[in-house]
Formats: sequence, C-alpha cells, structure tokens
Amino acid sequence: MLLHPMTPNWAQVYQTEQGTLRKVLAAVRRGRQMHCSHCGKRGATLGCLLERCPCSFHLPCAGKAGCTFHCSSYTLACKEHARLFPQKPEDVG
Repeated sequence: MLLHPMTPNWAQVYQTEQGTLRKVLAAVRRGRQMHCSHCGKRGATLGCLLERCPCSFHLPCAGKAGCTFHCSSYTLACKEHARLFPQKPEDVG
C-alpha cells in the first residue's frame, strides 16, 4: 500500500500523545471503496467539506483538481464548493 506522507493528517487519522496513529484501518477500508474524483483510482480518502458532495480525492490529486485546503483543520473543499468555505489566514500553508 502506498501512502502520501501527509495523507494521515487529512484522512481523519490522528496521532496519540505516545505517537501511535489511530483510525488508520478505518481510513484504509474506506479508501478501498472510494474512487478519486480527479484520477479515478481507488484509495481516495479525502472528501469535500460539503457533506452531501460525492467528491473524494487523493491528497496530491486534490491540489491538481483545484480544491481549497483548510490546513488548520486538515479539511478541503472541492473546486465546486470552495466558495462556500472561504479560507482563513491560518488555512493557507
């Protein structure tokens, strides 16, 4: 399994104080079923902030697809819904 180094932060995976990653298996299982809205391949665990939006992305593909990143909360909005979620200064990074 290939994993972009920053994907755990963006895929609802978190790190405990002891340095252990949690919710990794849930993210992997979810990713096996989801196709990237940009490249069409499986493993896309990053979804749009708009809950009813069906778009999912791999982290590198999200940038290529014009998604807006909200770095302070590790969330993103797809290009179509970005206007609904304006970036704050702390989101640009």
